[in-house]
Amino acid sequence: MLSDVFTRASVRTKLAAGPAGPYLKDLAAALRQQRYATHTIQKYLHAADGFGRWLTTEQLTFQRLMRK
Repeated sequence: MLSDVFTRASVRTKLAAGPAGPYLKDLAAALRQQRYATHTIQKYLHAADGFGRWLTTEQLTFQRLMRK
């Protein structure tokens, strides 16, 4: 699904390799289903990636956030 949003393979690879990578496909699909514009979906996916990377610097995980 990331290939529907990003044409550059390097961007897809970077996002998929990040801490939020496992969740981005589903996020992109949900946003697409709600008819968000491609550019908006790109911004949301980059924001999710940034959040995941911040979690890593804070030694937190998405799983830990979900338990609280």
